[in-house]
Amino acid sequence: MTQIEVKFDSDGILASIELWRQTVDLKIAMKDEFKLHFMENRRSILEGYVFAASQWMSLLCAMQPVDLGAEAQLASLRGEVENFAAWAEAELDELDHLAGDG
Repeated sequence: MTQIEVKFDSDGILASIELWRQTVDLKIAMKDEFKLHFMENRRSILEGYVFAASQWMSLLCAMQPVDLGAEAQLASLRGEVENFAAWAEAELDELDHLAGDG
């Protein structure tokens, strides 16, 4: 097995999760044009979020902390990504329900 030691800043993933959720839920200040964009493209945006979360999980599941004390931090990050994916999937289910598809 080849090992590559890297410095990993999990704050970037956590910041993306927070910003993406707030943006698609229109909870941050933005121009009306952007609001319309997010409303009109909600499904495809949420599908992109599910895809991004699956890619993050692929990477995170391949990682093992060098410092054994960081195992809980890595597990917590994986949990945050899983929660984000579950949220996006639930939002997609809600869109299906509202459209009469579910």
